[in-house]
Amino acid sequence: SIVRILRGFFMLEKALKQSSNNFNYLLSNQLTHADIAVYPRLCKMPQNGIIANESDRLLYPFVMKYFNQLRQLETFQQFNKEDMSIWNSGIYPKFIPQWWGKYIPWSLVVLIGNYRSGCYDYKRITQQSIDSTTITQLSNESYDAIPKYIDSNQDIIFYYHESQPMCIVIEIILNLLNIKYIKKS
Repeated sequence: SIVRILRGFFMLEKALKQSSNNFNYLLSNQLTHADIAVYPRLCKMPQNGIIANESDRLLYPFVMKYFNQLRQLETFQQFNKEDMSIWNSGIYPKFIPQWWGKYIPWSLVVLIGNYRSGCYDYKRITQQSIDSTTITQLSNESYDAIPKYIDSNQDIIFYYHESQPMCIVIEIILNLLNIKYIKKS
């Protein structure tokens, strides 16, 4: 749901704020796979109705600083035109390649999608459609579960469930990194 996505953004905001004195990136002063994985998701958020305009973006100053820092990297410069087209698609889907694409409102895109799918009750839910009370509650949550680092001398608890494919991947990564963990089902 949109509330879960917004909660994730507030968690990222808090994590970046806490690490801003120590790191330039998510995990260190070096660009890592984590940063590379986060960048396209940040680019796509306005297309999905999240941080789609300046007032939304004011809620996340550290996320915005981080995004702009990543955007300037040579690694991502070759994609800048496409990325910025998607990034600026909060009101109109500006990523449609034809010249007229930037003038089509999202409501028309949703209407066409509803018609083509035969499902006529779909609505585009955006950050703007969430009431301010919910936004305030999300911004005031503690998010104490955000890890600052993994202490190699301390076991971490890994909650495992065989129905979740990512659990297997995470277990392999923890083993490759020689990180001690306690597996709980």
